[in-house]
Amino acid sequence: MKRLQAFKFQIEPNGEQIRAMRQYAGNARKIWNLALNRQQELHTAGEKFTNSFGMNKWLPAWKQAFSYLCDAL
Repeated sequence: MKRLQAFKFQIEPNGEQIRAMRQYAGNARKIWNLALNRQQELHTAGEKFTNSFGMNKWLPAWKQAFSYLCDAL
């Protein structure tokens, strides 16, 4: 019989690491909102939804429009 074991760790990031994690989370939220908005525009126009591979093609344009995305992505 297999025995399952789990470990629990608590991270203690310093100030710079906290800032980096918040920046990363903010960038992810911005990308999510941009993609959601684009999908809603496609739906309103009567077009098909784009899968994740198609959405990846949108990233370079967003990185140019929002330069702060280049730092974390």
